[in-house]
Amino acid sequence: IETQVSIDTLRALQRQNSKLVEVIENFKNSPLVSDGIWDRPSIHEKAAGLAQPILAFTGENDIQTPVSEINALLKACRTKQKSDCEGHVVPGLGHAFSPLRGPRAQPLLDATLGPVSENFVSSLSQAVVSWTSLDKKSN
Repeated sequence: IETQVSIDTLRALQRQNSKLVEVIENFKNSPLVSDGIWDRPSIHEKAAGLAQPILAFTGENDIQTPVSEINALLKACRTKQKSDCEGHVVPGLGHAFSPLRGPRAQPLLDATLGPVSENFVSSLSQAVVSWTSLDKKSN
């Protein structure tokens, strides 16, 4: 039984699938991806320049949208002095805000596909209530 797969091996296998390559090429033109995932420059500065408030979440174990994404966004918001920018890391969760389905040695194989964890729903609810309260106080 294989317990580990290298990123290079996985990347090579993915690039053999022409339909997947087409999807990846289309994503490269999307403003919603960064951190080198689709070979695009960082979008955090652009996001920090938005007029609307930003409320961002990721799971602690998310390998598709890692914690580094939240940290980079918050750093960009601080640099631009954007005060209505908030980021949350939900403990124990992966992508899709659900628990990992291991145990396996390769985190890429421990994909999380749902259902959404109650921990995420609770974190999101608390953040929305907090933001709603702040919005009412500022008006």
